[in-house]
Amino acid sequence: MISPSSLVGAQGAETPGDPRGGLFKGSAGGSRKDTKDIAKGALINFFGALLQGMNLIFYFFLGRIYGPAETGLFLLSRASLDILSKMGILGLDRAMLSLGARKTAEQDEEGFYRILGQAFFLGLMSCTVLTVCLRGAFALGISLKPETVKPIGIMAWGIFFWLLSSLFLFATRTLRVMHYEVICKSIVEPSVLLVSSLLFYRFFPGIEGLAYAFLFSTAAGAGVALYLFSRVLSLRKLFHGAFQRSGRGRLFRFAFPIGLYDMLNMLLQRIDMMMVGRFLSASAVGIYGLAEEASFVLKKVRQSFDPIFIPVISVAQQTGDRRSLSTQYRNVTRWILLLDLGLLGSFILISRTIMGLFGPLFVPGAAVLGWISLSVVINTTLGVSELFILIERPTINLMNTVGTIVLNVLLNLWLIPRYGLVGAALSIVLSYGVMNTVRVVQVGAIFRLVPFTLYHLKIFLSFLVALAAGALFRSFAVSLLPTVLREISAAALFLFLYNLFMGVAGLAPEEKALVRKIFPIFFNSPREE
Repeated sequence: MISPSSLVGAQGAETPGDPRGGLFKGSAGGSRKDTKDIAKGALINFFGALLQGMNLIFYFFLGRIYGPAETGLFLLSRASLDILSKMGILGLDRAMLSLGARKTAEQDEEGFYRILGQAFFLGLMSCTVLTVCLRGAFALGISLKPETVKPIGIMAWGIFFWLLSSLFLFATRTLRVMHYEVICKSIVEPSVLLVSSLLFYRFFPGIEGLAYAFLFSTAAGAGVALYLFSRVLSLRKLFHGAFQRSGRGRLFRFAFPIGLYDMLNMLLQRIDMMMVGRFLSASAVGIYGLAEEASFVLKKVRQSFDPIFIPVISVAQQTGDRRSLSTQYRNVTRWILLLDLGLLGSFILISRTIMGLFGPLFVPGAAVLGWISLSVVINTTLGVSELFILIERPTINLMNTVGTIVLNVLLNLWLIPRYGLVGAALSIVLSYGVMNTVRVVQVGAIFRLVPFTLYHLKIFLSFLVALAAGALFRSFAVSLLPTVLREISAAALFLFLYNLFMGVAGLAPEEKALVRKIFPIFFNSPREE
């Protein structure tokens, strides 16, 4: 027998069990438990984001060995595949997460496996069609740059492995098991990508070796995801559910708008790089692309919360628990803002040092890194509102994204010819600002939910004062310290002041409780259970 309580417990940690037993015994939650699960799950996912620094090691190797031009071609190939892969997954991963969580709440194990199995069936069919069409298109030489035809042809098979790993991991997420995602996506795939790229470098010229390394890493990720899935869930029941036709059409109709949105959202995230590739050189794409990759920690903050937050709000919406919705909406936006602003200030102050790690030819991307990091913070903090619309009003979310893509393309057409790489970064800042402001207003109008409190303002003001102090120190220390030491010192000063001001301004009760749990020795009160 296994159940969410035995798998996840109060801490969100998995306990081995018999995958052939029952699944949903003892799955009752509650607002207090939801808060604990969100905080614990997000900490696990954020830890995984830090571990995914292995990806940055790969990009350090990529930039220094291959240089900006080859790096740009590889990143452009992967960005193209990122967009196209969303067509293959069809939103089935997130649909499965949402509907699977509801089946968990309803104690419906048969329905749970039916949804999982049908998602795999539909996904494999769509990926087969997509891969055949994609290889046919590139066989005709259709691509943004001719040099990307061969690597994309090799990497296209990775769409199947991405689908499998995504669905296996999202299936376990429905039970609030978060650390499988960390193992697979933050440890296995980045490690295999790095090691295989070093091995293939000797045998394949140019970016062909990188393409094979990418394919090998996605295959390894899918294999590990399959093994982890089989530890807590039944492959036999999954296979049986795949051939049940009842409800397959409903699942497709539920998932397709999400999948279309995911594809358009990925296009929105990558359109600036595509436009840089259209107007500027491959070297410019490499500099811009690695500036985006360097901001991966800021992106992962929001992604650390989504996997645990989506099933929580899905169940709360189903049961009509508006108090829980409001509480968790405010908590998550505040936690993301708190973490992201600390990272943003550090990235701004050490931007030249970060870009210099990829090689001296990448240092001109320092300003680009600052602007892209700002766009990420806007999208991660305000973008939590997206999840409410995505679940209950997917059509509105789709319209928001289409409008933002159009706005972003127009801004790129205007700003890139005038300001180059900085123009592309500014376009995404402005686009994300408009899109997420609209989303917050929509959630307020439709659900009567407001994400901001006085604590959000305290965080923002603490950030501004600390960043100003760090920037002044960096400016006045030009003649006293080398660039790297000056930037690191400025970032350290910023972080010290940011935390100091936050302590003086006062943390919210949820943050105080979390600090007491992590550092109980510093508090006289008994440790909160």
